Amino acid sequence: ENSNGKSSSKVEPKKRKLGGAAKPEPMKKSKSGKEVNGVVAVKLSPLEGQ
Repeated sequence: ENSNGKSSSKVEPKKRKLGGAAKPEPMKKSKSGKEVNGVVAVKLSPLEGQ
């Protein structure tokens, strides 16, 4: 039952990811405009570092 409680918390962040995935075009532009999605910017951060 405790697992269910944690599942609920994971559902919220997952929904946010869906929003970003639904817009693949803006995701690519995120490189120029990191304001598209904080999560996307974080993933691009390591890429830009290299």
